[in-house]
Amino acid sequence: MEKLKQCTTCGTWFTLEDILTDPAVHPLGMLCIDDKRIQAYYFFQHRLTGCDTTFAMSVSEFAERIEEPIPPPSSTAPSPCTGHCVHLGRLSQCTTDCHLSPFRQLLLDMIAKKSALEDKKA
Repeated sequence: MEKLKQCTTCGTWFTLEDILTDPAVHPLGMLCIDDKRIQAYYFFQHRLTGCDTTFAMSVSEFAERIEEPIPPPSSTAPSPCTGHCVHLGRLSQCTTDCHLSPFRQLLLDMIAKKSALEDKKA
């Protein structure tokens, strides 16, 4: 598998599978920046002893893991948009049907799976 991201603190390289399954890589949220073209990022924390680095990755790098159809990007926010993607810490379900909604669902799935792994360790 292709290495996608390197931790800037400890130097660990991650594949997409590592990011999705490694319990040391914890998803923090999703943030969308709309500056004439939609740019959306997932934020992660590398929770490894001596590391604890936060890093971002474009949600587009995760498109191959989305099983549902991804609506095309639009230049305007869908109506009614609840603005979930513009607040990093807003981690509730979004019901808006837009280009980012499948990516938001993937984020929520990642968080649920990582939380289940943490519960098993406890």
